[in-house]
Amino acid sequence: MNFSFRCKWLSFSVFIILFGAGCAIFPTGKIESENYSISPAAQLPPADTSIRQVISPYKEQMGRAMNEVIGHNKASLFLERPESALGNFLADLLYRESLEYAGDSVDFSILNFGGVRLFELPEGEITIGKMYEIMPFENRLVILHISGGMVRQLADVIAADGGWPVSQNFRFEIVGKKAQNIRLNNQPLHEDKIYTAALPDFIAFGNAGCNFFASQPRIETGYLVREVFINGIKKMEQQGQIVESKVDGRIILANH
Repeated sequence: MNFSFRCKWLSFSVFIILFGAGCAIFPTGKIESENYSISPAAQLPPADTSIRQVISPYKEQMGRAMNEVIGHNKASLFLERPESALGNFLADLLYRESLEYAGDSVDFSILNFGGVRLFELPEGEITIGKMYEIMPFENRLVILHISGGMVRQLADVIAADGGWPVSQNFRFEIVGKKAQNIRLNNQPLHEDKIYTAALPDFIAFGNAGCNFFASQPRIETGYLVREVFINGIKKMEQQGQIVESKVDGRIILANH
């Protein structure tokens, strides 16, 4: 099928631009175009099977890797606000594993809600592929030493956003989009105390509303958050532990 494009005659009227008492006059002009025809494209050659042969082994290898079973889930876990079974499981897993990676005591861990990209971890087998769905980003685990005042700022950001996954030792109420009754390790928050937080570098670099973290010194663990999850679930499987989690009131909507 031929496609024909034809430009019509175009004329430009006289434009008079007034500048105070003066004016500029541009004369009328014409633009004439030609007809152009585009012939049908030649038949493309069939796909090169040699390329498929090169790609195929890698595709199969990737498929096997993604389908590797690393653990088992007792019941479907869902991601919700202000807290949820899936969010609690992931934050607690990050906390437990960060104790090993950090080489230091850790008071709590967090994940921003938008960083978790899968809203259901189904019952049954947990594969590496599922962990890539949960955490597709290349975020790395970092450790921050922050004041109690910054912990309060963080809690307010979480409260204003409706709730994030936080570990079980970090608890507070949301009252009018502000954090109240903040407790860490069953103790009231102390503004002048230094706390240790395990979190993705995305947050530590000041994203997700946490710009107050941007200039804070950080300890780089070198591990992707996704790797931390995978390694933690593998350990659970090796120890005969099945994944299970529940909502336990670590973040409460006090005004509901």
